[in-house]
Amino acid sequence: MDFDIHAPNYIFVSLIMRKISTVTHFLTIYTHKIHNIFEKKFFKGSRAFSNETQVYCAGQ
Repeated sequence: MDFDIHAPNYIFVSLIMRKISTVTHFLTIYTHKIHNIFEKKFFKGSRAFSNETQVYCAGQ
């Protein structure tokens, strides 16, 4: 009897959690794309520069 009362709430909560997970997934993808575009536009060659400095520091 107790289970029958709480079952709909459990289904509702699971649906909400699934929605939240999908939304966060899409948000992470979206922010990653924005970051890539931003990096290409404003920081051309910054990644290559950081890689060179890392290699230089490792060589020291």
